[in-house]
Amino acid sequence: MFDKKSVFADFHKNDNVSLQNRLVGHNKLDNIQQQNPKKKEKKDKYENDEMVLDVNKTDNWDLIGNLNKRMGVSNGSSRNNSSANLLKDVSSGSLKKTYKLVNSADHKSAIPLASPVQLVEVERLAHDTYGSGRCGSRAFATGRHLTNHGIRVLAYVINNDDSDKELTKQWDLFENVGGKVITSDVSTLINILTHELDTPVELIIDALQGYDDHLEDIFYQDQDLQSVKDLIVWCNEPKQKNKIMSLDIPSGIDGGSGTVLDQCLVLHSRWIISMGLPIIGLIHAYKNGHLGVDDEEVDHFLVDIGIPNKVYSTKGNLRKFDKFWFSAEFSVKLDILTE
Repeated sequence: MFDKKSVFADFHKNDNVSLQNRLVGHNKLDNIQQQNPKKKEKKDKYENDEMVLDVNKTDNWDLIGNLNKRMGVSNGSSRNNSSANLLKDVSSGSLKKTYKLVNSADHKSAIPLASPVQLVEVERLAHDTYGSGRCGSRAFATGRHLTNHGIRVLAYVINNDDSDKELTKQWDLFENVGGKVITSDVSTLINILTHELDTPVELIIDALQGYDDHLEDIFYQDQDLQSVKDLIVWCNEPKQKNKIMSLDIPSGIDGGSGTVLDQCLVLHSRWIISMGLPIIGLIHAYKNGHLGVDDEEVDHFLVDIGIPNKVYSTKGNLRKFDKFWFSAEFSVKLDILTE
């Protein structure tokens, strides 16, 4: 039989820890006075409200953003047309390798890749018949869904083209469900994230560029381009680096050729989400040494965005994509294989 009394008596006999050093003794004032001998207290114990740690940060979430404000395009100086081509040197070994995207579930067949022209055509056909959606709009839509799951989502917009009706619509919907939008400079954004919110950044969604454009073409004014560089520098810091999820392809990498014009404008993504079809620039970026550098871990996913299969059968150059990609799932994890 188990003799509890004798067991506890044995514990008590072999216990050499003084009462003051026990956890229950940490609340005693004499313990605190040993550390602060100049401070005199008459009480034996601290009160409950005296044992509560002070809040280090204030939370101004409810004060961020304004639904009725939109930032117009700033009047910066003209674009510098003499941008240097800073393509990264690639070893001959990586040029000889063959890269392909495969379904991580079986690794049997390579996933067909779309060029930017093909993706534009797919989206045009889907837009004419079934609806629309682009990179910035998709980012706002993603933020809206995250907000619906109780996550606080903060969007940062460098400039706003009011002619993009779809973006404006998604922007309004995002704010209507509780999302916040910042249109100030990058230093203001960083100050808000580090000093005005009591929760850390958990995920950064990269929707600056898209698959069919370049950052230098979108943010052609010097002031906007500098804001992009400042933002990318902050995102690529070690504290944020493993929190970046890019849509289609990381900003700064060309969606068609997988090349880089300016290393200062490249985001180092942890996850890359292919929307509907994977872009061919991903494979070229691996071959050119701009993805998977220094054994950086990058996870790829293909996500169903509702493009009907009938779209692929309308054009001869799209028929290779005419297949059931997702079955019962809405996303497929992809792996990169080399040969």
